[in-house]
Amino acid sequence: MKKLLKEHRCLSDALYFEARGEGERGQKAIAEVIFTRLQKGKYGHSICAVVYEGAGQPNCQFSFTCNGALHKTKQYGPWMKAQQLAARILTGEEPLKGATGGAINFHAASVDPDWAGELARTTQIGNHVFYKKPGIKREM
Repeated sequence: MKKLLKEHRCLSDALYFEARGEGERGQKAIAEVIFTRLQKGKYGHSICAVVYEGAGQPNCQFSFTCNGALHKTKQYGPWMKAQQLAARILTGEEPLKGATGGAINFHAASVDPDWAGELARTTQIGNHVFYKKPGIKREM
């Protein structure tokens, strides 16, 4: 039970900090990236390992784990919604349907990271652009 609660917290953190303004569709897209990475096995073997890979380092995988956002006070309403969605995803009540096309990376549409040219763009959902490795078929 303790591990499940920790995994729920890590998924909730990612949904909140990466997409709280994107609604459920945008938050589910972030969850899809996390689960695709988890499925690949080379980004970590738990939700927490995937989300916090590189935390505190310049090359962290999720910006909130290295830019100080994690230590800021959360807004109650959006935090509760992120936790509820994370619980529904973890229990299978809210299935992830492959909206990102098997993406393993994403970034805000307002930035143009140097790594984006090395990957194949799959879609844009709200303010996030999603990518996968070139030549990989659609997953999930």
